[in-house]
Amino acid sequence: VRFLLDSGRVDGKRLVSASNFRELLAPQSFVTASEFYPTARITKPHWTTYGLGWFQQDFRGRLLAFHTGSLAGRTAMMGLVPDARTGIFIAGNLDHAEFRHALLLQAMDIFAGTNGGARRDWSAEFLTLYKGLNEAGMKAIATIDSQRVPGTRPSQPLTSYAGTYAHPAWGDLVVAVDGTGLRLTLGVGSENTGVVQHWHYDTFRGELGDGRGGKSTFVFQIDAAGAVRRVLIDGSDGYAFTRVRAPSPAR
Repeated sequence: VRFLLDSGRVDGKRLVSASNFRELLAPQSFVTASEFYPTARITKPHWTTYGLGWFQQDFRGRLLAFHTGSLAGRTAMMGLVPDARTGIFIAGNLDHAEFRHALLLQAMDIFAGTNGGARRDWSAEFLTLYKGLNEAGMKAIATIDSQRVPGTRPSQPLTSYAGTYAHPAWGDLVVAVDGTGLRLTLGVGSENTGVVQHWHYDTFRGELGDGRGGKSTFVFQIDAAGAVRRVLIDGSDGYAFTRVRAPSPAR
């Protein structure tokens, strides 16, 4: 944090050139509301951008640069208000604990003086925000559950869905038969592996990894010749994996 607030210097010694360091916090692209943190609904920034590894917004008239991090059982957040030479680092032992947003802004109000003497209960406001988002997510899941068409069967035997499917950014999705379902492996991490069961028609549904990401649907698409050609995660063309090869025959 001190290194960043001192423009790339340590004990007065410059480790990064001034011109290169300026690029670090220079906006590189705009960020739409749908791609920014939900907290913007409370902070109401006039602009949102992304630098080199930093989400950025105006906060009480100053630049606030920040980013979160979440791993299994761990959470982190870092924020900078360079004009006030103030930086905050937060570490926790619960992943995706969004209290970190409230803690960051509260600390900025105190140490960077961004509140102008006013008091605001960021914790209460963000608790209400994320509680509402959670409730909306539960309603969305209930809607998906209600749309299942009972009594359908896959159009193909399970072995026909097995094979390797590729995505230009996400890499390979390997599908194999596992009991009455399909085992999907996205990449090499165990967090992206799981068994999914038939949902309806040529759609399968289930959880990958330890399930914290919730259930996803995997829609297999059949071509005019009756062959399985693609699989879409959650029905999105942005997550369309095209079949590149069928499984090798058993020996």
